Order: sequence, then structure tokens, then C-alpha cells
Amino acid sequence: MNNAFKSIGRILRQCCRTRYLIGGGVILACILLPFLLDRPDERYSRIRTFPMMGTVGRITVWSDREELPEAAMNEAQKVIGEIETVCNIFNPESELSRLNRTAHEKEFGCSPLLWEMLCAADRYCKFSSGAYDPTVKPLMQLWGFRGKRKTLPAEAEIAGTLKKVGWDKVKLDPEKHSVRFLADGVGIDFGGIAKGFALDKAKAVLQKHGIRRAVLDFGGNIGCIIPENHEPFRIGIRNPEAADQLVDAVTMRNQCAATSGSYERYVIIGGRQYSHIMDPRTGKPVSGMLSVTIVTPRGTDSDALSTAIFVQGEKFAAEVCAKLPDTGVYMIRRPPGKVTGMEIRRFGLFAR
Repeated sequence: MNNAFKSIGRILRQCCRTRYLIGGGVILACILLPFLLDRPDERYSRIRTFPMMGTVGRITVWSDREELPEAAMNEAQKVIGEIETVCNIFNPESELSRLNRTAHEKEFGCSPLLWEMLCAADRYCKFSSGAYDPTVKPLMQLWGFRGKRKTLPAEAEIAGTLKKVGWDKVKLDPEKHSVRFLADGVGIDFGGIAKGFALDKAKAVLQKHGIRRAVLDFGGNIGCIIPENHEPFRIGIRNPEAADQLVDAVTMRNQCAATSGSYERYVIIGGRQYSHIMDPRTGKPVSGMLSVTIVTPRGTDSDALSTAIFVQGEKFAAEVCAKLPDTGVYMIRRPPGKVTGMEIRRFGLFAR
């Protein structure tokens, strides 16, 4: 374990110097780092890096056939590009941007891919009792994450914006695969599930091509395919108060990991730092939580539920691990009533 931590630490320091994982205009809430062990029976490997969703994607594949990995990664990258094309809210011509502009005025018919993402969002909103909610887009704008502000929003501004927030303002028609907004100003942002959704799709492509061992790192959202006869994949969990330190390391096999954190992506208003993770019930940034890392079999689960647990806290973390087998949650938060210090809580696979 000590050697593993030293190796991960060296990689972390190098990543911080090269900005490999902190690039493309997106600052990650946590850095999750692979500790890879190669095997002689899989002589061929391919590494593919590419821009995606405001960050850098990296797919590493091992195989005993030289021609296989390249075709598999081509198809995986194509699928990722299709997802980004559909849900990129910074592109005014993307399908999601067009939905956001018009769904209050008239019913919007969805492509199969957008409909699948909307149905996933629907499941997570209901599963988390609204802690995960992609309609927080107006709140992100209000608090300065879509345009800087220098003063705190007034309570009246927050109350007014909350009238545009809530999944109950989104009407899905399962027969027509269409959407209608029930209030003016509603906007959907899939930032909380898009990379996890892409992980699931890309992993499925690799497995379809017969890939038995691979690691996918989409800007800190990590997925792996690991056979039973191989060492599990190890990720380091970053100290939220010290960028060059790890607080722990956990293992994963055929699972996905995601982290939601408050300490890198934020706004500073009146000298105080406010997290980008909003509580859609209050209209305000979550306070007291520093980071939540979840390891679970599906990438979309890991992405959405890391956010929901960050909002809901320890009780919901325990509920998630009870309902989803092969899931672990690693939580770092402020001690109750304190403004400094950290305490760690582990659930599910990580409980000890």
C-alpha cells in the first residue's frame, strides 16, 4: 500500500505540473488517478486522448490482438462525440440548447439519445427526492457560474429563480418521446450526468469489441474493465484542502467512479467562497460538504449520485449503498458546527 501511495503521489505531482487532468476550461472537484499494472498476455496496448466536454478524455486499452484496440476506440470516441453534440449547452445549435429555448412555447420532439438522457435524469431525480436535478441551470446563472457577479443574490432573487427550478416543471411524454416545460425560464443542464453517461456507452462499445481490460478517464470520471485474474484498479482520493496530497486510495473492478467537490469550482462573493453544487430545494450552494466520491457499477449512477449525496448527506449515502450492490461512498465533510477541519465517512464497500 505504501508503494502504491508513493506511485500515485508521483503521478499526481506530474499531473498538477502538466495540467493533464485540469484542462479544457473545466476545474475538477477531485483528481482520481490510475495505478496500472500491465500483463504479458496482453502485449498490445493503445492510449487515445481527445478533447471532450470541456476536459481531456483518455482511453487505455490492452489486448492480445494488435488490430483490435484501434477500431474499438474509434467507435467509442465517436459515441462520446455524439453525446456531446446532443447535450452541449454552450453550443446554441445543440439539441439540448434548442429544447431549452423552445420547450416552454411548444412540445419538443427528442432524438433517441436525448430521450434516453432525459429518462435517466427522471430516474435520478425521483431516486434522490430531487437532490439531483438538472433544472438547476437558472440557479447556476444566478450565482455567477454562467457569468460572474460581485454581490450575493437577494432572497427575493433566489425565490424568483426557484420558480424556474424543479423537475416537476418538466413534462415527459413517453409515447411521443417529447418534452414540454411548464414554466417560462426552465433550463436543463446535463453536466451532472453527461460524462457518466458517456462512460457507460463507451464501456459498452469496448466490451462489444471483445476488450477485456481497459481504463477510461473522462476528466476524473473513471471507468474500468478488469478481468478477475488481474489486479483491481486503484484510485487516489485527493485531500480537498491540499492539492498535492491524497487522503486515501480505494480499489475498483468493472466499476465507475465520480467525485463531487466544493473546493475548486466555485465563486467568491464578498470574500467568501461558494461551491458550484446547488441544493435545488433551497436555491443556495451546499455548505459543510467538501467532497463525495462514489464507486459503483454504472457510470451514470456514479455521476448523478455523487452530486445527490453531496446535497443530501450521510443518510442518503447509506441508503444508496443499501439499494445498489457493489457500491462504496467516501465522504469528506466539515465537522458539524465547524468552519475548519475535516472528517471522513465511509459507506458500503468502503465502510470500516
